[in-house]
Amino acid sequence: MARIALISPDQDYGDRLRSVGRVVDATVVQPPVGINVPEAGLAAVLANAPGVVVVGPDVPIDRARAWTEALDELRPDIPVVWAIEPEPETWRVALLAGARDVIGAAATDDELVAALRRALAIRDRREEALHVGSSSDLLGAGSGGRLIVVVSPKGGSGKTMLSTNLAWGLNEVSGGSVALVDLDLQFGDVATSLQLRPEYSVLNGLKVAGDPTAVKAFLTPHPSGFHVMAAPNNPAEADNIDYDSLAKLLDLLRAEFDYVVVDTGAGIDEATLCALDRATDVAFVTTTDLAAIQALRKAVVVMDQLELTAHRRWYVLNRADARVGLAQSDIERSTGLTIDVALPSSRSVPTSMNQGRTVFEDDPRSAMGRALRNAVELFVGRSAMKAPRQETGGLLGRWIGKGTQ
Repeated sequence: MARIALISPDQDYGDRLRSVGRVVDATVVQPPVGINVPEAGLAAVLANAPGVVVVGPDVPIDRARAWTEALDELRPDIPVVWAIEPEPETWRVALLAGARDVIGAAATDDELVAALRRALAIRDRREEALHVGSSSDLLGAGSGGRLIVVVSPKGGSGKTMLSTNLAWGLNEVSGGSVALVDLDLQFGDVATSLQLRPEYSVLNGLKVAGDPTAVKAFLTPHPSGFHVMAAPNNPAEADNIDYDSLAKLLDLLRAEFDYVVVDTGAGIDEATLCALDRATDVAFVTTTDLAAIQALRKAVVVMDQLELTAHRRWYVLNRADARVGLAQSDIERSTGLTIDVALPSSRSVPTSMNQGRTVFEDDPRSAMGRALRNAVELFVGRSAMKAPRQETGGLLGRWIGKGTQ
C-alpha cells in the first residue's frame, strides 16, 4: 500500500485526505512538523517513506515553495502535489519549485482522487525506471544498453534541446558511455547546437553498419565525453537511406554504448519508425498548445496501431508554465497520459543553444536545469547517479543543487 504524507496544520483536511486515500489504496500520514522550518521537519516527513507528498492547505506559497525545493533536492523521486488554490501565479511558482500538480483545497473528492492517482502513477513509473536495466522483456538478455528515442509529432517542441541535454546529463552522472544520433535527416541541427564540426554523418555509419570499429570512427566526440553521429549536411542526402542498414546501425550502437539517445525529425517518418521499432524508451515531447497536444495523442494512437509498444514511454511537457496554453492537469485529463517531467519556459534554452552549449553547462542551477535533471533521472534513477565532476568555479559540480534563474 502506498503512503502519502501531508504537510499541513489543517486536521480537517487531513481527515478528508485519509478518506480519499482509501479510494486510491494509500495510507495518509500527517507528521506534526512546523511548516515554517522545512529544514528541521523534512526528516520527520521522509521517515514515513512517502510515495507522494501533499503540501497544504493553510501553507503560504513561500513556505510551500521552500518545502517543495527541499524535497526536490533530497528526494526528487517523490512527486509533490500542492493543495493550494491553483491561480496562474501559484502554478508558475509550483512548477519552478518542482511540484507535479496543483489542486485547490475546495476540489471535489473525484478531482482529489484523480490528482493522487496521477502522482502515484508517476511514483510507480520512476520506481520501474530503477529496474529497467534488468528488464528482459524490454532489453533482452545481453542485448546492450538503452535506446532512448526523443519524439514529437510537431516541430518546435524542444526535441533537440531535450536530446542534447539528455546526452550530456547521462554522460555526466551515469558513469556509462553515451552516443547521440541525429535522425532528423533533412534538417538536423544537433551538431550546430553543440558547436561541433563533424566530418562524417549517419550516411557514413550506414555504409559500415556491421563493423563496430568502423562505426566508431564516424562518431564525433563531444568535449564532455559522449559521442555524436550527426545528420547529413545536405537535406537531399536524406533520400539515400537504407533502412535495413539503419536498423543494424542502431542495434550496433546499442550494443556498444550504455545509452543511445536518438533525436528525430518532426512527425513520424520512416527513420523515426525504424528507431521506434528498436527503442527501449520513447520520450514524447509536447508543448501546451492544443495543436501540439492533439498531434501527440494521434502519434500515440498510431504507434499502438502499428504495435510499436515494446518500450517504456515517458511524456515531457515543455514550456509547461506558458499562460497561453492548456494547464498540465487539462492535458492529462483530456489525453489520459501522465506527464513525467514538466520543463518551464526559460531564457537559458536559447542562450545556451546559441552558444553551442547545453543548459547543464550554461545554467545548471536554473529551474530548467533542475527540471532537466529530473528527465535524466527517468533513465538513470537517483540512486545510480554519481556526483558530477567539478570544474572551474564549481558551477558544473553544483548543477544538481538549488537555485533560481
